[in-house]
Amino acid sequence: YKYYLSIISGSTSKDAQASWSGFVESKVRLLVQSLESQGSIGVARLLKKGFAREHPCTDENERTAVLHGEMQYQAANVKTETTDTIKDPLHNAVAQGGADATAMTNGNGQITQDGTEPHGFYTTTYYIGIELAQDSTKKLDVSEQSRDWKEQQCRAAGYEEGRNFLNITATRSYDLPLDVFALGEERPTRAKKKTAMKKAPVPGQKRSLDHNGMEDPASTPNDLKRPRIDDTRTLKG
Repeated sequence: YKYYLSIISGSTSKDAQASWSGFVESKVRLLVQSLESQGSIGVARLLKKGFAREHPCTDENERTAVLHGEMQYQAANVKTETTDTIKDPLHNAVAQGGADATAMTNGNGQITQDGTEPHGFYTTTYYIGIELAQDSTKKLDVSEQSRDWKEQQCRAAGYEEGRNFLNITATRSYDLPLDVFALGEERPTRAKKKTAMKKAPVPGQKRSLDHNGMEDPASTPNDLKRPRIDDTRTLKG
């Protein structure tokens, strides 16, 4: 697909993220259904697995960047795992609806199951491939569907502001992280824009000016309109 939505869930402890990501996974198909009901979208297809990553963020700014899809803060010595291979029992129980939403947080969040203090930032990202309808324009605006779905999940009983996070970003295929591609697959590259050769001015010919008297600049189409979502805003459940 040319366009993707990145559904990024995050938590400040590993145990809290196991359940929060399971809850988000159980609800993300509702977003897919909402997207498919929009006339400009022909296909919205969810990748069946989430990508779990660790980020040793040191402050809120770095955490916000991660929620925007930035990868420079990902832990270099921790391999990206997928939810279908981790097989975390807590994640799977919540994802399949077998656990109550109020059990999504890890007590007071001070100690994890392995006895260590929580640190860093843990995310699980789901990707939805988007194909525009044949009779639609080249602009994609999913801000309303994304905002409504996000607000619904952040009103869940187990959501805790300051510990659980959720954001949706628009991503081009050539901007997808390398770790989502299987062995042998190549990430698409951004097509280079063709530069038209300027014709030599004809002696005595006047330049075309716009109504302000300025030269008419070349316009660059904006193929993808990002969802206008408050990336750092969280809602009290």
